Amino acid sequence: EVRTEGTQAAVGGQTGIAIFPDYRGVPVLSAYKPLEITDLNWVIMSEIDEAEVFAPIRSLGLSLALGSLGLIAFIIIAATAFARVITRPIEALQSQARQISAGNLDTKIRVDTEDEISDLADTLETMRLSNKALIDDLADINQNLENLVAERTAELEASERQSKSIIELSGDAIIVADELGKVLVWNAKAEQIFGYSREEMIGKRVDQIVPASYKAGHTKAFAQARDTQGLKQPGVTHELSGQRKDGTEFSVELSLAHWQLGDKNFFSASMRDITERKHAEQAIRDREERIRSIVEIAPDAIISIDGKQNIVMFNSQAEETFGYSADEVLGQPVTMLMPEEARSIHPHEVRKFLNEPANARFMDN
Repeated sequence: EVRTEGTQAAVGGQTGIAIFPDYRGVPVLSAYKPLEITDLNWVIMSEIDEAEVFAPIRSLGLSLALGSLGLIAFIIIAATAFARVITRPIEALQSQARQISAGNLDTKIRVDTEDEISDLADTLETMRLSNKALIDDLADINQNLENLVAERTAELEASERQSKSIIELSGDAIIVADELGKVLVWNAKAEQIFGYSREEMIGKRVDQIVPASYKAGHTKAFAQARDTQGLKQPGVTHELSGQRKDGTEFSVELSLAHWQLGDKNFFSASMRDITERKHAEQAIRDREERIRSIVEIAPDAIISIDGKQNIVMFNSQAEETFGYSADEVLGQPVTMLMPEEARSIHPHEVRKFLNEPANARFMDN
C-alpha cells in the first residue's frame, strides 16, 4: 500500500499537483487524478523526485523550469488521455449492461477494442443472444398456454352453460347433493314437483323431501353409499314416495347416480312425478277387473287373443265349451282350438280364416 499525500487526495476524489514525501520518504513532485470507473476506486498518478525536477531548474535557470513545467503538463494531459482511452470501452460496456438489465435485450454489446475488454464484450453478447432466444421461446410457450387456457375456459364455460340448460329444462326433477346430504343443485322441475324454491333448498338437507316413514331407510342407504363410495344399483329406476312442501306424499320414479371429484363424493337424483301414471295404471287394472268379471259371468264362450294370436282370456263358458281349462290355453296359439287340418295356417292368417264362410264349420266343430 502506498499511503502518501497524493494517493490519499486522489482516492478522496481530488485532482492536482503537489510535492510530498513518497513511500520512500523522498520528496517528489506528483500529478494525480481519480479514474471515474463504476464500482472501481482507481486513481492514476505520476511522480518524479523533487531534487530531480528542480536540479536542472537551478542549474539551467528559468528556461529549464518552464520546460519542466511544460513536461509536467504534457504528462498530465497524456495521463488523462490514457485514462480516457482505458475507461471509454469500460463505460460503453457498463452503459450497455444497464440497458440489458433494464430489460432491453435488443441492445447489442460491442466495444471498439482488441483486448480483454473486447473478449468480455463478445462473451456477454453471446449470453445476451442466448437469453433473448430463451425468453422469446418462453414468451411463445406462455402465449400458447394462454391461448390454450382461454380455449379450454371457453369450452368449459360453454359446457357448463349447456349442462345448466339441460338440467334446468329437464322434464324431471334433477337434484344433486354432496356427501353430507346437502343440496347443491335444485332445478325448476324440482321446484314445481316439491313446492320448494331453489333458495329454500340449496344448502339444506335433501331428506326434507323424504316422507317420515322412509327417512330411516334413506339415511341408512345414503350413509352406506357414502362409506362404500358407490351405489349398489347405479342407474336403476325405483318407485317410492316423495313429500311436498305442504306435507302431502306422492309417487315418484327415482334414478340415482354417484361420482367423485378428488376425495369428495357427490350424488344426483332424477325424479319424476308418476302420480297420474299410477292413477291411470290403477284405472286400467280396475277396468280390466270389471271386464274380467263381466266376461266371466257371460253365458257365451269368450276368447281374447293378442297381436301374436295367442290366447290371453278364456272364460268359464269357454272352458265348458272347449273342454280346456284356462291354465291350459292361456299363452297358447288360438289354432289349438281349431280342427287338426286348420292348425297349420300361419297365426297372422287366423282372422282371415275365421271370416271365410266356408270355414264356419269351425264354429260347429
